[in-house]
Amino acid sequence: MRIALISDIHGNLPAFERVAADIDREKVDSIAFLGDLVFLGLYPQECHDLLMALNPMCCIKGNTDANLEELPFFNPEDEDGLRLKRFIEYAGIRLDESAKTMLAGRREAQRMDIQSKSLMFCHGSPYSFKDQLQPDSLGFPILSQRIAKECFDAVFCGHIHQPMQFSAVISTSRCSSR
Repeated sequence: MRIALISDIHGNLPAFERVAADIDREKVDSIAFLGDLVFLGLYPQECHDLLMALNPMCCIKGNTDANLEELPFFNPEDEDGLRLKRFIEYAGIRLDESAKTMLAGRREAQRMDIQSKSLMFCHGSPYSFKDQLQPDSLGFPILSQRIAKECFDAVFCGHIHQPMQFSAVISTSRCSSR
């Protein structure tokens, strides 16, 4: 099964349309969306609508997808915070209620068994959409050790805005009873 992994669209409709066209050309079997769909770009609703039209097998909540939920509690004290709040408010104005409800209802991580493989889809890590699962991040050794104890055949995440692949040693004896 060929799965297209996409994440960190951030409301950038022109780029997302190019990605969608490439996915169509590649004739993938399914799509997994790994979070951060609408916040920061000019086209939050249009990006949401395009993602829904692609009918992904899973949609994960990213850290910026949660911004709309946190807006009522967000009281910035500096200029950067005020700018961030305006971006969040813009996304809130441009999204319809159905899109907001769907964003709020997304999982932070989702395990799926596909063709005898246990796959974990997440944004930052299986444990938090704010984690950074990359070797040079501060919490990486702890996260990688924790993930290695899980019975995943693969973990797919977004958040860091760069392609990366690495492997961890998984205890096959713990996982053989799946």
